[in-house]
Amino acid sequence: MKTTILGVLVLMAALVGCSESKKGAKRPEKTEPTAPVTKEETSIEPVIDDTAAKQTEEEEEPAEVPTADTKAAAELAEKERIAAAARKAERDGFLAIQERAVGTEFAEIELRDRTYATASIKAIDDEGIRIVHKDGALKIKWAEVPPGYQKEWGYDEKRDAELESVKTEIAAGEEPPTEVAGTTEPTPMETAKEEARLNAIKRNEIQRKHSELDDKLRKLNDDIVATRSKRIQLASHYRAEDSGRAPGAKTHSTIRQKNLGQLDAHIAKLDAAIANTQSLIRKLKTQ
Repeated sequence: MKTTILGVLVLMAALVGCSESKKGAKRPEKTEPTAPVTKEETSIEPVIDDTAAKQTEEEEEPAEVPTADTKAAAELAEKERIAAAARKAERDGFLAIQERAVGTEFAEIELRDRTYATASIKAIDDEGIRIVHKDGALKIKWAEVPPGYQKEWGYDEKRDAELESVKTEIAAGEEPPTEVAGTTEPTPMETAKEEARLNAIKRNEIQRKHSELDDKLRKLNDDIVATRSKRIQLASHYRAEDSGRAPGAKTHSTIRQKNLGQLDAHIAKLDAAIANTQSLIRKLKTQ
């Protein structure tokens, strides 16, 4: 009896274990069919970094280590630059004063121990002042301008000294500095020398033209004096002939008028040429 009961219990336990195992089992999940992967899709192109290939193989030169000489040269160049900038600002100030002074009018002004009436400043440059007055025009050097007017009209004493130095060099026969490719801007002294050289050339050309005009004017004056004298003599000769001629005699008046008319026309032409030459000379004096 006991054996039968024990067997029943074992059978029931077995049945319970089988039922639990069936409940714990999982159903398989449904999966979507995937497309087949081709060989081309699976191949991956390698990415090449060509940065290194683009870099130059040449090594950079090491930076130059500044020496005491290079430092001194750099400091000197900086000082020269500062001095040139200061001088340029000073020069610009004088030029501005000169520009404002041009056109100033005076009822009368005393210069060179002489008083000029109805005068005005026509131009101002490095050499002096050009004055136009009632009786003509004149140019006065800065050294002849009274100190009060020097300050008022923008006298640059340093510029005057620079130009005097350049004139001395030119008089000694020294050649002006030539331009070298790659050089920096000219210094104020070099600029002053070049301007003085150009001014000297201009003055020489004006003097040459003035001399030519003076010679021409002298010849014209000699010619007109001789022509007028000839006409006076011819007219006197005709009058003498008329006084000794018998009444009713032929006088050839047509020929006489023609001769005197030619001389009169030549005199008028000479007068016009003299007036034109004198006008050119006056223009040269104002330059």
